[in-house]
Amino acid sequence: MSVAGLPKNEANVLRGHEGAVLTVRFNGDGNYCLSCGKDRTIRLWNPHRGIHIKTYKSHGRKVRDVHVTPLRPSICVRNKVRGQLDNSKLCSCGGDRQVFYWDVTTGLVIRKFRGHDSEVNAVIFNEYASVVVSAGYDRSLLAWDCRSHSTEPIQIIDTFSDSVMSVCLTKSEILAGTIDGTVRTFDIRIGRELSDDLGQPVNCISMSNDGNCILASCLDYTLRLLDKSTGELLQEYKGHTSKVPNGSYKMDCCLTNTDAHVTSGSEDGFIFFWDLVDSSVVSSFKAYASMGSKTHFGIKKVREGEVFVIERNERFSRTLNPGVHFLIPFVDEIAFVHSLGETIVKIHRQHNVTNGGITKVTDCTMMVKIFDAKLASHWSKDPFENITELTCAMLHDVIKQLTSKMYEETEFSLGSAHSREKQ
Repeated sequence: MSVAGLPKNEANVLRGHEGAVLTVRFNGDGNYCLSCGKDRTIRLWNPHRGIHIKTYKSHGRKVRDVHVTPLRPSICVRNKVRGQLDNSKLCSCGGDRQVFYWDVTTGLVIRKFRGHDSEVNAVIFNEYASVVVSAGYDRSLLAWDCRSHSTEPIQIIDTFSDSVMSVCLTKSEILAGTIDGTVRTFDIRIGRELSDDLGQPVNCISMSNDGNCILASCLDYTLRLLDKSTGELLQEYKGHTSKVPNGSYKMDCCLTNTDAHVTSGSEDGFIFFWDLVDSSVVSSFKAYASMGSKTHFGIKKVREGEVFVIERNERFSRTLNPGVHFLIPFVDEIAFVHSLGETIVKIHRQHNVTNGGITKVTDCTMMVKIFDAKLASHWSKDPFENITELTCAMLHDVIKQLTSKMYEETEFSLGSAHSREKQ
């Protein structure tokens, strides 16, 4: 892509979110994009026509990242088309410490992966969309199997000393950028970990299209290009400024499709393009107002069927019922959002062993409704997970009792029949 082909003018404005937008991601062919933010929703758009297509709602707190299944070319094996992915699934993460696995067409959550102890910063699919890797504030990377019914991680990497902000994948490697100032590469095949220390907190990393370089965005408003195999610092890109000292926002960075230019947004509202080789600024333009320029008036509307839990100074303050409410800016925080309607919770197949040594396979569906938002928020880290575990334990006990009774009744019937035969 030449300098003349770089974007400079605003093509469209997509409106619909009711709060700050934290992430925007295009799909594989660039025809659609997904956005997510502090209003706890994910929205699907046609950016070229400015059309809002669908809204995905299930998160209880802000959504920090979203990723769609990658688009790969079809492979023809014995006259059968295999390996084609049609952007039919997406994954998301955020402040509710879970990874959501969605069906794009129906808008329903297929599965929720629970395992992080704090907010989840980033999620990404692998090349075959069979595994999701998530990065969290709890200083860990977790890998999840999308094809299994299990909600337990298949891989846990917790060797970090600070929050993991960004993650990238290759066919055999996991790359992570962390606040401790390192970019770490984990080779899954041979079990090797490589660490490159940049000396500044890393909030975003991305790979070059040829897979030979790593681009890292740091909180000192500098982008650094590293050689992936040796860790050598190849170039630095500067130009961003901010009124906020040392930076405070996660800023995405990437290379253009020809690897000729480096691009990034920043807190000052500008988007910069640098030449990859000599790090000169070839283009920059103001895309939006500075992040510190917006005024929050503390007015919040609560929809019918919802209840908000407000925290003040990290402690419970009150709940908000449907209507218009006034909040104190920078003091009151919307910590949880609960639906007052019934929520369907599916329990996948459970294997229970009876007293007679017989294995019974059971599954069920529950209807769960929240009556006390305060207890649902602070009584447990995840009330739905607790209810699911209690239900599974109760099912096991009930089936065990029923089968024991049936076994005793069968023994009694056989004994009575045997006595009649003797008579």
